[in-house]
Amino acid sequence: GGSISCGSTCTQSSITSGTTITLTASPASGSTFSGWSGGGCSGTGSCTVTLTANTTVTASFAVAVTPPVTPPTGNRVDRLNSFGSVIDSFSTIQACANVVLAGQTCLIYPGNYDEGGAKVRIVSSGTAVSKITFRGVSRETSQVLHGFLTNGQDYIRIENLNITKTDTREGWNEAAVYISSQSNNIDIVNNYFHDIANVGIMSSYTDYSNNNIYIANNTIYKVQQGIGAYGSNWLIENNEINRLFRTPSTGWGEDYARFFGSNITFRNNYFHGTLWQDVCPPGTPSYNSATCQHIDGFQTFGLNGGYARNIIIDGNIVQSFGEGIILEGNQGLLKDGTTGYSCTDVLIKN
Repeated sequence: GGSISCGSTCTQSSITSGTTITLTASPASGSTFSGWSGGGCSGTGSCTVTLTANTTVTASFAVAVTPPVTPPTGNRVDRLNSFGSVIDSFSTIQACANVVLAGQTCLIYPGNYDEGGAKVRIVSSGTAVSKITFRGVSRETSQVLHGFLTNGQDYIRIENLNITKTDTREGWNEAAVYISSQSNNIDIVNNYFHDIANVGIMSSYTDYSNNNIYIANNTIYKVQQGIGAYGSNWLIENNEINRLFRTPSTGWGEDYARFFGSNITFRNNYFHGTLWQDVCPPGTPSYNSATCQHIDGFQTFGLNGGYARNIIIDGNIVQSFGEGIILEGNQGLLKDGTTGYSCTDVLIKN
C-alpha cells in the first residue's frame, strides 16, 4: 500500500516475496522517457513486477530534441512568450507591435515588410528585466522597408533585421530607427541598415531625453549620416558605417557620427568607404570643398544650446573623411539650463 519516489537511483528493502509493484516513469522538463529494462519490463508504459528475489529495474531518459522551425512562405510575424512559445501570428510587424507585452518577442520571418509605407510604431514598453524584442529570423532577408519609431516607449530591443528606407523623405525624425523623445533603455543590435536617404540611427535632438542607449554590431551601408546620439549614457560599439552619400537636398552634411549630451562612448567602430562622387553634385569632375559636402568622422557643435560633455572616443578607425573629429564649442546658456562651455571633458584615445 506504500509508495516510493526515486531520483537517479533508489532501493526498497523488506518487501514480502510475491508482492507485485508498479513503477511509473515521470521525465523532468526538457527530457523524454526512453523505456524500461530489467525485471521483465520494456517499452514506455508502466512497469509491473512480481518480486520473488532481488530485482533491478532501470528507467532510461534522454534529452528532448526540439525539431527545427521551418520558416513559412510569405510575411509572417510570431509573437512569442518569454519561454519562446508562439502565442499568435500576424502578417505585419505593426500588428504584433500593437499587442506585444513586456518579456515577449515579435519574431519576424524572411519577407519584405512595407507596413503601409510607414515606420513600425512601438506602442508598449518593456521593463528593466523583461524588454520587448523585435527580432529577425534572418538579418539578410527579414527586411523592414521603412524602419522603426520608438514612440516614447522604454526597454525595447531591435535586433537581427534588414532595415532600409525606400522613401526619400527627409527630416530629423526620418531616420531608419528613430529613438523619439523620452524613449530610454533601447538596444539596437546586429542589424543591417542600407540605402537610406537620411540617418541610419538617430534619437530626438530637441531635448537630449534619450538615456541608456546601446548600439552594437550593426552594419550601416550607404546612408546620408550614420548614427546621431543625443542624450546620456550611450554606448556605441563595434559598428561599421560604410559609404555615405549625398541626398537630393543639400542642406545636410554627410557625417559618420554626431553626438550631443553627456556620458557617450564610441568604441571600436569602423567608419569608411565614402566616395567623393557620392557627396558632390552630379557632373563634378573632382572633389571640391566649396561645392561638395564635407564628411566628418565625429562631430558635435554648440549651436542653439547644444552641448557635449564626458565623451569617450576609443579605438575607432575612421577613413574616407574630410574632418576626422570636429569639436565646435560655444559659451552660454545650454539646453540643460546651465551656463558654460558647450564641449568639455572629451577623451580621444587608441
